[in-house]
Amino acid sequence: GFAPPEQLEGHSLVPLLREPAAPWSWPAVTTAGRGNHSVRTERWRYTRYRDDTEELYDEADDPNEWVNLAARPDFLRVKRELARWLPDSDAPGAPALRKSSNPRRAV
Repeated sequence: GFAPPEQLEGHSLVPLLREPAAPWSWPAVTTAGRGNHSVRTERWRYTRYRDDTEELYDEADDPNEWVNLAARPDFLRVKRELARWLPDSDAPGAPALRKSSNPRRAV
C-alpha cells in the first residue's frame, strides 16, 4: 500500500508475497559496496567484483557454493545470460567496502 521512492528500480515483490508460487521472470540482483554485484536465479548465483573477478555457482548441484565455475569455458553462456542483469553503473554516492563481505575473498 506504500508508494515506492522514485529512485528505486526493479519490480514489486507484492505478487510473490501474495502468492509465493507465482511465476517470476526476474532474478534477484544485489550489491555489496561499489562495483560488487551479484545475480541470483533459482539455479545460479553469479557475482562480478569491482576488480572483474567472478564467481559462478550452480545452486542445484552445489548449494554450499564450494565449486566456482566462473573460469570454466563451458559456462560462458550462463555467465553472459546472468551478466546482462548486472547494473551498468553504481548509484551516485554508493560507498565502497572497506572489508570484504565475502569471507572467501578479499575485496
